[in-house]
Amino acid sequence: GDENVKEERKEEKRNFFFQAEDGIRDYQCDWSSDVCSSDLRDFTTHLQHHQSILLEFGADSAPSTTSLYSAWRSIPSSQLENLVGLIGKTLSPKPQNVALDSSGFLFKGGSVWILLKWAKRKLKKTSRAFYKVHIATDLNSAAVLAIRLSKSPTHDIKIAWRLVKALGLRCLSTLKRIYGDKAYTDITLHNHLEKYSVQLTVEPRSNATDKGTNSSHDKSLRLYQNSTKLWKRTNKHGQKAIVERVFGSVKSTPIPLNARLAKNKRKQLIMKFFVYNFNLLLELENMR
Repeated sequence: GDENVKEERKEEKRNFFFQAEDGIRDYQCDWSSDVCSSDLRDFTTHLQHHQSILLEFGADSAPSTTSLYSAWRSIPSSQLENLVGLIGKTLSPKPQNVALDSSGFLFKGGSVWILLKWAKRKLKKTSRAFYKVHIATDLNSAAVLAIRLSKSPTHDIKIAWRLVKALGLRCLSTLKRIYGDKAYTDITLHNHLEKYSVQLTVEPRSNATDKGTNSSHDKSLRLYQNSTKLWKRTNKHGQKAIVERVFGSVKSTPIPLNARLAKNKRKQLIMKFFVYNFNLLLELENMR
């Protein structure tokens, strides 16, 4: 009787596979291919129908799906960040007003059991599933000129310096204002941008003190304390909301955030902004 039960159990054994996107992965894979091949095919098709974009970036023809997949696996996230900025600067070669902002992105969990057991921890901003994306957006074209990623609780002002550096001297030479929320209040950054004749426009905090000098920082603070509405109207502070609409548009794109490896999580996040900038480039080409 026991031998018959053992034989029946052996017959019931099956090989289990995990289906991800349109591919099949088994339990022995390293989860490194967190990209949908149908998305790569669609991207290649888009490029084939827009030869002018290929020529603008020095390419004679659209890359194959296999080439794109190989590039996805080998390219570091820092190069993807630079590529997003390159397309953004192609859309806005001479930006005048830029806004800095950040937003959180939460990656999808694994099995239902993991989600039930660790749901509270995964929803925390300090979990490994939570990432912050920092961007510098041109307020005229709504193009993303620079992008950097961080993990909470990294303060926004630390990444702001990296964003300003990523903008480059060419962008800084044409800029007039850089907008940001109160998290970007930093006198050192303000003085640094003044060297390039760029004004850091941040709504003053309630506990900000006027030192009584004739600096642009103290003059702006006095105007804000006298009339908040006049300060916002003078500095056109309302247009800063464009960067929030950019985040809303990017979060609505159908690119899933389900990567397992940390390096692929960063890549998936950056690719969402790459697709956003690339769609702006396609719209510009269609208008020509």
